[in-house]
Amino acid sequence: MQGSSGKIITVITGDLVGSRHIADRAAVSVMIESVIERINKTFKEDLAIPLDLTRGIDEFAAVLKSNANAFRICRMLNEELFPYTARLVISQGQIDIGIDSTNTSEMDGPVFHRASELMEWAKREDRIFGIWLNGLSLQTNTILTSLSNLIAVLMKDRSRKQNDIAKLYREYGYQKRVADELGITQQAVSHALKGAKWKETEYAEKALNDFFVSYDLKEIE
Repeated sequence: MQGSSGKIITVITGDLVGSRHIADRAAVSVMIESVIERINKTFKEDLAIPLDLTRGIDEFAAVLKSNANAFRICRMLNEELFPYTARLVISQGQIDIGIDSTNTSEMDGPVFHRASELMEWAKREDRIFGIWLNGLSLQTNTILTSLSNLIAVLMKDRSRKQNDIAKLYREYGYQKRVADELGITQQAVSHALKGAKWKETEYAEKALNDFFVSYDLKEIE
């Protein structure tokens, strides 16, 4: 999509929280690369430029074809990285350098400047998410950012067991199948999902996902 002097895109940029204090960085690097590979495979149709590391294990970025699954990509990233957390920014705006590049490190423009500002804000305020979509008011972008951070807090409070069960339940959709997979009772699955605040998290995420679907890139043509 072309703007007056560039192209409008949506980017996801990320920064691994507390990466400097990770002892076994090599093992975590392998983990991150594996997660990125799964995300790129799952959301292949949504990515104009696949998610990739841009600096060590600390930073990564992707460019979207569509906004529809923007938050799902971010949620999957942190769910798969658990117990580590990625600080994430979804930024929509103009790019005027590297328009035809297939490498985010060769791109530049207002969308990346905004993403950088949001990342600095998130670090300063100890937030996990920052969201800015073109054409929306500051108030609406603030609501989207606040809701995404509420989801992040709920997910961060999970135990590893709760997170594993939540991931399987999202995939299978049936508590009994999760129980059979893990060799535990259905009651244990139900208890873990309750502890993981599954219903609350899913309700909030559905609201965000529905918004992103309705406000796709076509909305600013």
